[in-house]
Amino acid sequence: MNNKNFTEEILTLNSQGQGICSVDGLKIFVDNALPGEKITAKVIQKKKKYGIAKSIKIESTSPKRVAPICPIFKQCGGCQIMHMSYENQLEFKTQKVKDALSRIAKIDFDPSLCIPSPLEFSYRNKIQLPFFQEGEKLKLGLYQKGTNSPIRLERCHIHCDLGEKVFNEVSNLLCDFDLKAFDEESKSGDLRHLLIKTGIQTNEVLIVFIAASKRSIPALKALSEALIKKCPEVKGVVLNINKKRFNSIAGDEHITLLGRPYIYEKLLDKTFKISAHSFFQVNQKQAENLYQKALEFADLKPDQTLLDAYCGIGTLSLLAAPFVQKVIGIEVVKSAILDAQEAAENNQVSNCTFIKATVEDHIHKIDYLDVAFINPPRKGCDRSVLEALAQKKPQKIIYISCDPATLARDLHFLCENGFELKVVQPFDMFPQTTHVETCALLEPKDKI
Repeated sequence: MNNKNFTEEILTLNSQGQGICSVDGLKIFVDNALPGEKITAKVIQKKKKYGIAKSIKIESTSPKRVAPICPIFKQCGGCQIMHMSYENQLEFKTQKVKDALSRIAKIDFDPSLCIPSPLEFSYRNKIQLPFFQEGEKLKLGLYQKGTNSPIRLERCHIHCDLGEKVFNEVSNLLCDFDLKAFDEESKSGDLRHLLIKTGIQTNEVLIVFIAASKRSIPALKALSEALIKKCPEVKGVVLNINKKRFNSIAGDEHITLLGRPYIYEKLLDKTFKISAHSFFQVNQKQAENLYQKALEFADLKPDQTLLDAYCGIGTLSLLAAPFVQKVIGIEVVKSAILDAQEAAENNQVSNCTFIKATVEDHIHKIDYLDVAFINPPRKGCDRSVLEALAQKKPQKIIYISCDPATLARDLHFLCENGFELKVVQPFDMFPQTTHVETCALLEPKDKI
């Protein structure tokens, strides 16, 4: 079937936003194709159970299709569904969560319609960009879809306006300094990635250069001084050292080149410190909606003890603290715990205890809890965490997830071990992409 052209109707989308059709009984995935469209495509790869095809021509167009505003949409892998109307993006994400519940959790449950983002574009407060050489010129870009090959970037349409302003200034300054991208084969050059973090409410920006060594420090300091003159919103510049190429972009060593190694951001009525390693939701305005919904689900009482598992820099802990007697936040990253403790002090919150530990290790040491906020990384919860929740049986579990598949897996366990799923609310935290954030509420089945 390889290199064979075919014309077929797209039946549905997979979870990555690829169109699905059937050719000779084999499921075929096609980029840039929407349900209901008839497309002519070419099979470029055949696997045992599926094939991958490249769209050649759209013979009939779906009413769901819109013209992407980004000129590199088809090359860049960042925004998978920018060619779909926003209304249909929300429907797609709602169905994605429903399908995961049905297929993985074995639960026939209708989630609420995905809550739209306040901004469809210019919402991201963080961007990571690889450096690369274009001849003798150092450039910044994004990776081409499905590869490690960079593509030059003029503008990212989902990145916030202030972040884009700083990105443009950094791009313009690169040619004025003796800097080169790191080359894995020759071990020449130094720069790997640029990370820009923006406090949208505070108008503050943190720059992180990720490099293979410290040899670029003099040039980076000079560049940073020039940058801050042009963009006083930049409050700090940090160098991160990553000597080896791992799946993780950043290494463990941070060196402050200029200013302070963190910025502040406001969320609802609290202020948070965001450093180079800190996790903070990339869509600040939608994060407020998500956390308000989580607090609504929790229905907190003044005499309650609350667990905030995988608490990060303490965002949910501090937002929930005024409504309960005690908050226990658990996080394995030391810098995040330090940021959470400082945020508690700065926000005059005294009933939060932040513990540096894995949730798997520490949850068993908690004698009693009324409510649990669970916000794990993409891989979901370790089985021992779910077993501890089943044993302690809090009155409410509010599970926040960025991956419907691992969420559904964990919900299946909890529903098989004494809990009932009450509400599933998707949030569009990542417009133009296939990713979806979900907030689920569970209560004990025998709750009076």
